[in-house]
Amino acid sequence: MREITEILVSTITNRGAKPRINARTVMDFFNAEGRAIYIPDYQRPYSWEDNQRNKLFSDLEKACDDNERWFFGPIYTTVVDPESNSVDLLDGQQRMTTITIILRETLAFRADYIGAKC
Repeated sequence: MREITEILVSTITNRGAKPRINARTVMDFFNAEGRAIYIPDYQRPYSWEDNQRNKLFSDLEKACDDNERWFFGPIYTTVVDPESNSVDLLDGQQRMTTITIILRETLAFRADYIGAKC
């Protein structure tokens, strides 16, 4: 079974006038040292419905069962401060919010029921 941490995303980051495209795992995206991820106020609030969440869960389950890499989709960010590693999440926020909830609940389950440290 493939770990959820091995799901691939591609991030498109605009540093100045030159966009960069990076392929990385979801965990690499979240665990970048010093990174803070912001969702700007002008972005729509979380609005995924059951059918969108169920599609994501189904895709995750299939990728895990088939033990294959899965492309999570593009995530568009822009640098908040050129001297920091902080970014505004411009596109992909619904997917990233959903995957964050899944990861958080998975870690809480492990801590509560399996006794693993988070």
